[in-house]
Order: sequence, then C-alpha cells, then structure tokens
Amino acid sequence: MTSGFAPTLLEGRTTFLTGASSGIGAVLATMLAAHGSRVALMARSEKELRLLAERIEADGGRAVAVPGDLTDADSVRAAVREAEERLGPIDRLVHCAGEARNQAFLCDQDEDQWMATLDINLLGAFRVARAIVPGMMERREGNIVMVSSIAGKRGLPANTSYCASKFGLNGMTQALASELGAFGVRVNAVCPGLTDSPAATDGERYGDPFMAAIAKHHGPPDLTWERYLKRAVNSTILRRLVRPEEIAAQVLFLLSDLSGGMTGQAVNVDAGGSVSEEYGQERDAAPKPERLLAPAARPWAPGPRDALVTGMGFCLPGAGDEPVRTAGQVWATAATGTSHVERDGFHHGTVRGAREAFGELLPDIPSRYLRSYADVHLYGLVSLVEACRDAGLDHAAGGVARRGRADRARRGGQQLRQLPRVARRRSGDDQPQGRQVPVRTAPGGGYVERCRPGPGRVARLHRCQLHGELRLRLLLGAPRDRPHDDRLRAERPRRRHRGGPLRHRTGAARPPVAGGRRAGGRRRTAQRRPMLTAPRHDRPMRPYDTAGDCMNYGDGSVTLILESRAHAAARGARSHGAVLGQATTRSGLNSAVAIDTGGTGLAEAARRALGDHTSLGRVPYVNGGGEGDALFTRIESNAVRSLWGEKSGQVLVSSQEACFGHSGAPLGNLGTALTLMMMREGEVCPTANCTDPSPVCSFDPVPGTKTRALEFDRALSFNYQVGGVNSALLLGGGDAR
Repeated sequence: MTSGFAPTLLEGRTTFLTGASSGIGAVLATMLAAHGSRVALMARSEKELRLLAERIEADGGRAVAVPGDLTDADSVRAAVREAEERLGPIDRLVHCAGEARNQAFLCDQDEDQWMATLDINLLGAFRVARAIVPGMMERREGNIVMVSSIAGKRGLPANTSYCASKFGLNGMTQALASELGAFGVRVNAVCPGLTDSPAATDGERYGDPFMAAIAKHHGPPDLTWERYLKRAVNSTILRRLVRPEEIAAQVLFLLSDLSGGMTGQAVNVDAGGSVSEEYGQERDAAPKPERLLAPAARPWAPGPRDALVTGMGFCLPGAGDEPVRTAGQVWATAATGTSHVERDGFHHGTVRGAREAFGELLPDIPSRYLRSYADVHLYGLVSLVEACRDAGLDHAAGGVARRGRADRARRGGQQLRQLPRVARRRSGDDQPQGRQVPVRTAPGGGYVERCRPGPGRVARLHRCQLHGELRLRLLLGAPRDRPHDDRLRAERPRRRHRGGPLRHRTGAARPPVAGGRRAGGRRRTAQRRPMLTAPRHDRPMRPYDTAGDCMNYGDGSVTLILESRAHAAARGARSHGAVLGQATTRSGLNSAVAIDTGGTGLAEAARRALGDHTSLGRVPYVNGGGEGDALFTRIESNAVRSLWGEKSGQVLVSSQEACFGHSGAPLGNLGTALTLMMMREGEVCPTANCTDPSPVCSFDPVPGTKTRALEFDRALSFNYQVGGVNSALLLGGGDAR
C-alpha cells in the first residue's frame, strides 16, 4: 500500500473497528490499513462504510464493511461472525463508537434519554468485547483499545450520562485488563480531549444544547459556545484542539508491539488540558486566538510589509505558434478548460514562438548572447518582461534592482544585456548556469531570482518583505538550465516500464528515464514498484477524473512580482492580491520515494498556513495540484475531508495543470496567479479535462468547460511531492484587507 507509514506495525493482523463510518473512526480505519492490518468496519451507516472500504481497497489495503447496531447483541454477533469469515480470526479490537448527545442537566432528562448514551458508549463496548474476547483467550493473544474521553476522568456539567459512560469505560478497561493478562491479551484506553471534529465545531448540533443547559441553571445567559470553546482551548498547554489523526496515532501505538509493556492504562490525548490548573476556564495570561482550527499565531491586520502580487508574466504553451504571455490569455485558457497540451496526437505542452517573442520584447540583446541561450532562458526572460509590464515597471530604465541576500548592498550599472556575463557558464558547458540575475539598480532595491518557485519559495519572499529585507522581488518560474535543441526530436523507445515504452525527448523539462529523476525530484529505482503514474504522450491527463491514469509534461515559465504594501503604494501600483500565509510539513516517511496518501501532512500544512489569520469557513476554494495521477486525487480528498469534515462536498477544488501540462518549475507561480484571477473575477475555473469526477473526490472538482460563480476573497493553494513534503499557501484577493 502506497503510504507514508511503515507497513510492519500491524502486518498480518485483523482489526475489528466500531464507529468506523466517520470522524476519528474513519481516520483510524485508513491508518490501520496503511500499517498492514486487515480491517473490519462496523457502524450503522452501511453506505458510508462501503465507501470507506472501497477507498481503502483502492489504496492497496484490505477492508470489509460489516454494518451492525451496537445496541443489539444479535447484530453485533452477526457482524463479528461475518468479519471472521471474510478476514480470519480477529486479534485486534478497537471500540471507537460513541455518542455525545443529551447535553442537559440530570433533572431535565428522563431515564430513556440517559440510558441511550450508556447503551452505545458502555454497553456497546461490553457487547462487542463479549463477542470477540473468547477467541482471543483461546488463541492466547490479542489487543483491545477503548476510545474513551477526558470526560471519563473529570466530570462536566450537562453531560452526566456521557461522563458516566466514559468513567465506566475506563473502569471496564482496567477490570478487563486484569482478567485477560494471563491469556496474553492487553487492554488499554485512549482519552481524547476537545477534538477538531463536528462534536466540537458544530455549534448548532452540539454546542447550542449544551450552552442552553448551562444558561438555564448556571448562566451567564450571554455565554456562547464559541466563547466557551475558546476558554477551553486557551486552558490547554498547546492552545489548540486535538486532531483526529493524533488520536488515531495513539490507538495505533497501543495496538502495536511498541506498547508491549502497557495494559490497563487510560492515556490522555488532550493537548495538555488535563494537567492545566483550570481546565475549561480561561486564564488571565492565556493568549486568545480568534480561530480554533489552527495553532495560535499573531493576530493579523493589514501592514506595510504585506506581500502583494503586483505583476504577472507568462510564457506557456499556446494554441498556435505563439506562447501564452499575459494574464488575459491565461484566463481565457483556464476559464474554458482549454488544453494546449496536444499537437498532432502528441501530448506534451510545447512552447512555440518563444524566440520570436524574445526578439520582440528584448530587441537590444546582442545576437552573440542569443546563441548561448537555451529555450528555458527565453521562457524565463519573456515571462519576466511581461511581468514587469503588468506591474508598470520599466526594467530597462531602472524599474527593477537587485539587493543582495546577505548584506543587502546595492549594486548598480548592470543592464539586462549583461546576463550572460553575470550568469557565467560552467567550464565546458555552453549554457549559462547562474540563478540570480541583476537587472538595473533603482531606489528601493529589488531582486530577481530564477528558480523553481514552489509555495515555499513564494513564502520566503513573503517573509523577506514582512521583515523589511526587501521591498520588491521578482520570482521567475523556469526549469533548470539544460542543453537541448530548439525543436522536439522524434521519439524512440529506450526502455520498457510498466506503462509501455519509456520514451525520451529533448526539451526544457524531460520525461523520466528509468532510474532517473522526475519533475519535483521524484526518483524511480529498479528495486521498487513505481508509486506514481508514468507520464504519457499518447493520451491526455485528466485530473480528478474517473478516467485519469497519467500525466503530460509541459514547458514554460511564470513570473510573479511581489512587493511590500508600502512600496506598491508609494509608486501607485495595482495589486492582484496577496500572499498571506504559507506552511510546509514533512510527514517523516521511511522512504524518500514514499507518498502519504492519507493527506494528514497536507491538512496540517493548510492549518498552519491559516494560522490565526483566517478560518476555514472563509475559504470556499482550493487550487489543487491534481495532475491525472489517482494518488494525488486521494491525497487531496483525504486532506479536504480532514479539514472540512461533513462540509467537504461543498468545497470547490480545481486544477488547471491540464491546460499547459505538468511542470514543477512554474507550478507554484501559476497556481497563485490563477487563484488571484479567480478571486478578482468572482468565478472559479473548471478542472481542465475533467468530465466525469472520480468517486474518490470528497470535494467538488468543478468539471466541464465553464466557470462556477463564487464570490470569495480567501483561498488555499496546495502543492506536494514524494517524500512526504506538503505545502499550502493562503492567498487573499484584491487588496487583501
């Protein structure tokens, strides 16, 4: 199974999981399967169980849906019987089902309401354990984990039935551990605190009844669920909610042999809330985050160092013999879902007419320099000049300048035509190898960098401007310099791989060679099955589509100009939008070529990018990184589901990679530029080449060839690569205030 987890923790085990259809249970099911366990999924919702089982199976795991009702002993026995018939003897049990309803004072509840909670939380655990434990005793091996609650150690008002059930579950854990230890069976419990799940964030369903009960008997009448929740969050040591993935990881640890010396324990996973002095009470010195879905950060307000995008320039594949160079041309392509990748049955985004465009834009460059320019240099310089035009900067008259990174000393007198001298070639190589290019000095200091501008690079510029190191910076997205011909050579088979003949072409961005490097640093080895779909030239890439099974490469460059708000205002520059936040996470995978299909790292990057600035409720759109590979569809689907939960189906996620072909060089810049255009136009571009959305999608991928009307001023942009590197950008439209 392609995942970021070591598959040996539960290899060969069979786990019976209750409460598997949603929330912590669904996250746990995916994690257990990723670690090699066969998983029997039990809950009342048969449809959701089967969808989850299908996702796990599609990911390479083994899972079966065994619908059942924990309040009915016969139903429980039937589910256990079916699971053992289909998966074999059960040696792991996780009771994750639970109800947190009936938030009312004892005097306001009748017996049936009170007992309904115990029937699932406590008696349900008894019924499923009674059905499975005899087999464990007979085989003299097994492991049981009860998902309890911090409410099983500390009473909460308006939750007498819930607390009673969880206190009872903790007691049952200790008693059962003492009974089964002699048979080689361990029993433990996990006690989550306030969790980033619907139980905490859905005020209408859970919070309002709870606050109504508090107001009725305790007051104050104006205390809201949001304020109460903020107090509880502020009282934790980590100042945040616990995430479902963190609870699932603790369960995984207790189920594995890593916890072989533990039994009869109830482990807290509550962000340190249980050891704080006043759990649930706001302390005077505690910070007061305005949002609950991310770690606390500085309160945001518009400032002079905000990173505004004031210029966009492009040199991308076009429909004819001219490249796409302006924002208007890019919008016309993306808004209609048009693809410029295919030409005469060959699917590769080739930029035509770059040399002619270069001659038009930079006629003063001596011809002797042009002879040493590869196409990638032309792409980068064309997009650079177009971005300067868009930003109202005259590169030839001193509108852009360089400021060094270390000492920020200004350097002057260097014209654009000096590029070949500044970016010196390596010995014996005809291609200039420099990455930083001085253009011409002007008051205020600027910087030009040719690079592969992923979100991390965009964020570094963002931070430079926030800290006053730079006032203006240009970010060029062009592939690394490589010797190549000006035309695409005829393809010829080189080696065989799983997708058919592996072919090699010349150009700015090359397809992979067996054992060689792919775009984004991905590497294939002969010893390891390829984790990613091979690039193809005989059919189109179809992101988020049921028929998506490949990707097509493309050439080109995208340049963004980022300026501080103060610098842009001083020269009267127009703003396309702003880069408001960025975060990169690494999933700690055990292999440099592994992929975390669970999306946990990507979801964490999004939460960090949001910080204390923006709530998820204000983000209705994500510019995704889907490029035709079903694995990336799964990553984003799991990440979106983790972030938005039950509302994930309302989130729009689209990708425009099929418009120009996949290229790791301009990818971060292109996604940023298009997202800012969408916010300006009040329309979301469709996912190019997506007509029949994959059932894996937990979001709306905006299929078809028409835009979707949407007024929004905040959006996320996702990017990731193998090795567990995930990045998210938070973007703001217009003046981003």
